[in-house]
Amino acid sequence: MRSGYALALGISLIGLFNGFAGAQTPAKWNEANARQAAIDLSKKWQFSPAEFDGNAAKELQHDVYAVLPFDIPGMPRWILLIATAPPDNFCHACSPVTGAVIFAFKDGTWQPIYDQSHVTDLGNFGQPPTARVRNLGPAKPAIEFELTGMAQGYAGSSLTFVAEINQKLREILMVATGASNEAADLPPDQTFNWQATVQVTDAIHDGFADIVVKCSGTKATEDGEKILPYSETATYRFTGDAYKKLE
Repeated sequence: MRSGYALALGISLIGLFNGFAGAQTPAKWNEANARQAAIDLSKKWQFSPAEFDGNAAKELQHDVYAVLPFDIPGMPRWILLIATAPPDNFCHACSPVTGAVIFAFKDGTWQPIYDQSHVTDLGNFGQPPTARVRNLGPAKPAIEFELTGMAQGYAGSSLTFVAEINQKLREILMVATGASNEAADLPPDQTFNWQATVQVTDAIHDGFADIVVKCSGTKATEDGEKILPYSETATYRFTGDAYKKLE
């Protein structure tokens, strides 16, 4: 989080974002100017080679790949997700680093209130995961990152939830949402496919709703010797800093 830097940019970024001298009331949300302001902020972020599998952390490219509403009670907000990576960051396991800039409507203008260089490093083939907003409580917007992948006929998918905890965006839950080897061209008795649904319930703990994951289909045993019908329901509850599976 680089709130100090965001505040230091204050006047210049607000002027760029609103696109005029002297704010209107109410100011209109201008996505094009917000994107440019977010990119300007991201160019000041610092990264290490370890964040890109040892590749040099220079000549980095920054791309705003999602602009999502991120309101909290009494404050309209938008979150811009930015993928950062070196230009040659392309391989099956290569992923960009996703950072974020949050804009809020304050004092009659839209302005960046804080930015965070590293939110997650999910992705493959140099591309970030799909991102959307899912509310996990009355005042708990979260980013839901969906990642899918395939290797040698084996496919898998997962959801990762990121929310604000103590004024910082952090991962609070990751769940597998499917797996299949149907593309591996194996005999039917060696082929499996299961999928999961993820539901937010009305039960609230520490401001966050319980999450129920229901899985069904077929799945290999731990030793891989058999394919059996698979059905499981799990409930996850927020416990102060992350979600935990209820036993």
